Amino acid sequence: MKKVSKPIAIVMALVLALGIFAVNAFAGDKAYSHPDGIFTLAGGQDEDSAKPVAIGEMVYGELEAEGKAVYKIYSAKAQALTLSFKSATPINVKVNALGVDASLLDVTNQTDITTIINVENAYYYITLENYVAPVVDEPTTDEPTTEEPSTEEPSTEEPVAPQSAVVLNGEEEAAVNEFFFATSVPGMESEIRVDCNYKTAQVVAGQTIQLKLSNFSVENINYFWRVIDDQSTLLVDERDIVTVSKDGLVTVQPNSATFNKNTEVKVQAVMFYNGEPWTKTVTITAVPANVFLEPYYDTTEDNCLTIGEGASRYVTATTNMKDTSVTWSTENAEIATVTAGGKITGVGVGKTYVKASVKVGDVTVSRRILVDVKLNYVSVMGISFDTHSDTVRVNDYKTVAYTFETAPADKVPTNSKVTFTSSNPEIATVDADGKVTGVSVGTATITVTSEDGKYSDSCTFTIQEAIPTWLMVIIAPFRIIYNLIMMIIGK
Repeated sequence: MKKVSKPIAIVMALVLALGIFAVNAFAGDKAYSHPDGIFTLAGGQDEDSAKPVAIGEMVYGELEAEGKAVYKIYSAKAQALTLSFKSATPINVKVNALGVDASLLDVTNQTDITTIINVENAYYYITLENYVAPVVDEPTTDEPTTEEPSTEEPSTEEPVAPQSAVVLNGEEEAAVNEFFFATSVPGMESEIRVDCNYKTAQVVAGQTIQLKLSNFSVENINYFWRVIDDQSTLLVDERDIVTVSKDGLVTVQPNSATFNKNTEVKVQAVMFYNGEPWTKTVTITAVPANVFLEPYYDTTEDNCLTIGEGASRYVTATTNMKDTSVTWSTENAEIATVTAGGKITGVGVGKTYVKASVKVGDVTVSRRILVDVKLNYVSVMGISFDTHSDTVRVNDYKTVAYTFETAPADKVPTNSKVTFTSSNPEIATVDADGKVTGVSVGTATITVTSEDGKYSDSCTFTIQEAIPTWLMVIIAPFRIIYNLIMMIIGK
């Protein structure tokens, strides 16, 4: 016998070990079972409905008691094809070429099969069926019986119909037989390359997105989609937030207690090929359904809506849900009412809640507003500058004027405090009284905001070069007289 060199022996041992790993690494205690226990690739019932599979693909499936599974493989050239089968209970396996009755492989009553067949440039069918042990008739004799004739009444029970089952060693096994098989050829492509129509996507609760794979480097490879549960987020199961169908349709589920903020969820297409799993991952940002209020109010005393009897306030409610409208409601119409357009009106002194809601499946998402209706309270309904563009020179100043919109109208608001800000203090500054001072040439936006932060307006100031000193000396007396007149008339 010719001796094999030590390096070659090591390589052969590694190849054998990898082959064993390919079958068992994903199987756990049962080499024929899918690693996740969630996906099986059903074959057809005949050659016309055969399921195409790729050379190198690892296939997990199930056989009903009287069913069969037919798969179709295409070989692009003449080559040696290695087939490996494992099953829970014995199966029959047949391999034949398209249009050829003669079988390249025909084995029966096996649970573990590994063989090599030579294939040409053609399609080949792999047919798997459960092995059913033949029924053995009990031997009969013509010897006369010596038993006394029975005096019992004949039985009236219905005969029991034979049941379909896989029979092994005379014992009935489970009606569903799990199996696993893989194919390989020398020089098989070592990895899978595939494109997806999305790398990342943002999806709102109740909405869907369709994932599609394309440009496979391995033809006829089968895959399934799954959602990955991130083990680092112990309180959240991402599979409760996002689901994906076998065809790649991703659905973000309605909001739940653990889904109250944007959550990143990994969705994978999984292919079992060449002894290992290959994946294509898409990151889905799941966004809870939400209602947005403008101006924003909530249920706290510090940020409630305070209005007077008979006064009204408009609140705009929008949602991130598509094709969904917001509905308004009040808990106590004797204190405050609300219209479909978000007009909230104080009716009687007291406190109550109004609510803007959207429905997502069986879940309702809402924003509640605490409404505090007070006696003789004048509400700020808006604020605006008297002008929205003005000029001032460097080292000079000008005080901006503004007006409140109130409910009831033309009244001094109960809460009349405002704040001023400058978009660019290096160009122009503004103090608490609205005095705008030019600092350097340029433009700056001055903004006035009501104390509750709900209303604001802006004015753009253009800062011009300073007036020469000699000219300032000439006009100074006239300016003093002008300021005195303004003080007298109250402006």
